[in-house]
Amino acid sequence: MDPTPPPPPLQVIGTWKDERGASVFIAGPRGVMQARAGDTLLTEYNVTQISAQQVLLRHLPTNRDLSLAVPAATAPTPRATGL
Repeated sequence: MDPTPPPPPLQVIGTWKDERGASVFIAGPRGVMQARAGDTLLTEYNVTQISAQQVLLRHLPTNRDLSLAVPAATAPTPRATGL
């Protein structure tokens, strides 16, 4: 049986969509990175798919798929106004 890859040291902290398509901002041990499908992170995780709920990664050494949750969007906090 293939070994289970370790959990990636990565966390999705935001999303972005522009004329090139969807991307995510991911915090990791080397700081924050913007990633799109096809990008390789930390030399061992390939971004295979980005959806509204998750980012699918392929762990290259084990050829296993992993997912990272995309945090739910929060409503903007209204600005406080003087009373």
